[in-house]
Amino acid sequence: MPDNTNAQVITFCNQQLRPACDRLESAIRTARQLVANYSAEGIGALVVGNDTLTNEYIGDGYEYDGRTPLLGYDVDLCVSKVTTLLAYLDSQSGMEAAIAKPAVNDAPVF
Repeated sequence: MPDNTNAQVITFCNQQLRPACDRLESAIRTARQLVANYSAEGIGALVVGNDTLTNEYIGDGYEYDGRTPLLGYDVDLCVSKVTTLLAYLDSQSGMEAAIAKPAVNDAPVF
């Protein structure tokens, strides 16, 4: 099959599609690792194990660098929503494969 050598198509793929898919696939892989680490490290019990933990701020330096403070509840809620997002993604036939195919630099963040 011959290649499509249209300059506009090539520019779009190289400058927009592939970089976007790199970031999307990296985000998906990072999200999967985040959920796995949260479970494996038992973080849930450390942030929402009781009412006090749920309502305590995470002392991660937010007061010094301007980041939004996080409650234990916020941490648990975020991981819960990431889990829901991944479940949706998994329920969509071929979606991740379609994103992964153009990606070339898709390493997870951690």
